[in-house]
Amino acid sequence: MELWQRFTVRARRSILKAHNAATQVDSPEITSEHLLLGLLGVKGSGARDLLEELGVDLDGLQAHAMAHSGPVPGEGSPDEIRFTANAQRVLQLAYSCARDLKHAHIGTEHVLLGVADPGCASEASRVLTEHGVTRDQLWEALERGAREPYQAQEGARVGEALRGGERHLTPAAEQVLHLAREQSEQLGDEYVGTEHLLLAMLALDDCVARRLLAAQGIDVDRIREAISLGEGRRPADSDEQ
Repeated sequence: MELWQRFTVRARRSILKAHNAATQVDSPEITSEHLLLGLLGVKGSGARDLLEELGVDLDGLQAHAMAHSGPVPGEGSPDEIRFTANAQRVLQLAYSCARDLKHAHIGTEHVLLGVADPGCASEASRVLTEHGVTRDQLWEALERGAREPYQAQEGARVGEALRGGERHLTPAAEQVLHLAREQSEQLGDEYVGTEHLLLAMLALDDCVARRLLAAQGIDVDRIREAISLGEGRRPADSDEQ
């Protein structure tokens, strides 16, 4: 699957906003600073949620990032705009973060982790540091935020209902419920549907359901791609709400 197809709707929107930020200063390249501005420009994104959880002044951070987002020396026009090597590394790091966290899609929070990576040695990472934000803090906040909603919501609503009888959830099933909610949030949906459960099952390396699909010769990457592109989904599926 192409890297771009792994990005959530909000992550893609942030990249487009980064492009706009570069265009506004007549830069022929999208830098890490433009990526940071793009993340800050998407309301309701995971990146903004993480920064707010850390008590960051988003307006101040945005103003600081804009001050470092001037044009980059080089040839080209806004129509031929491209990513700097540093910005490309940020996107690769975002992919690595999502993979390490076993997330099926790349969200704004993963891109933010890439921007904050000290290995990039970019102005954007230095701006974040000056505002008291480090990659380690973001990683911890992301892991904390991923666990707590699951324990408070899926565990209370679904887990207890099943445990009320003689049935119980396996550890893998509990992880699927957690990941399904996460997939729903990354896709910007207001419900958890069967497609999110399917994505969650495909995200687990050792999952009976995934092995069954693979045994039938089903291309699991193609399923992920189809769901991310909205294939087979209506604006509001009544059978999922």
